[in-house]
Amino acid sequence: MRDFLVRSLNKIIWLVFIAMIIGTIAGALIALSQHIVLGVLVFFGGLLLSMFIAGSFFVATGIYELCLGIYNNTACSADALEALAGVDPAG
Repeated sequence: MRDFLVRSLNKIIWLVFIAMIIGTIAGALIALSQHIVLGVLVFFGGLLLSMFIAGSFFVATGIYELCLGIYNNTACSADALEALAGVDPAG
């Protein structure tokens, strides 16, 4: 389940990143019709912003995966210790 959630989040992040790049290219082309420097600045600014936002999402996904892993490992360790001690884990 953990792998499914993380893979799904990664796919969503890639889709959002691609949509942002397409929007950046469209905005740069529109700005390019006004002035060359403006078009280049809009393109590189949008590209930088897109990479920053996608990178932030990937870091957040990594933290999410780490927290899920710690929780799952703790739950498995607690069950193993309870079984070793002879305590019924169901209560």
